[in-house]
Amino acid sequence: MQATTGEAISAIIKADPTILPPDRQAILAAVRNHGKKVVATSAVATKAQVIRRGAVAAMLAKSVRTVDALARAGYLRKIILPGRVRGGGFLVSDVERLMTGVAA
Repeated sequence: MQATTGEAISAIIKADPTILPPDRQAILAAVRNHGKKVVATSAVATKAQVIRRGAVAAMLAKSVRTVDALARAGYLRKIILPGRVRGGGFLVSDVERLMTGVAA
């Protein structure tokens, strides 16, 4: 579906005052996904916080080079943000897991 088709359908649905916003979102999602159900993301996944390696180094009281070495060794997983090539940082939950010594 072209973007203009989606915009036209959205405009038509917005013009109808009897359709509530949650219903409008469900209709548009169904149109975008060709009628397939959309799996909602969990609240935990949407609240994941990504921090840069300098902040990780400060949390661990180590150098940035040590953080890079931990990432190379697989103890920390680099998070790559959409549309980017390089790693954007690390999940706070992964850093806290490393600090407590809990295995992933």
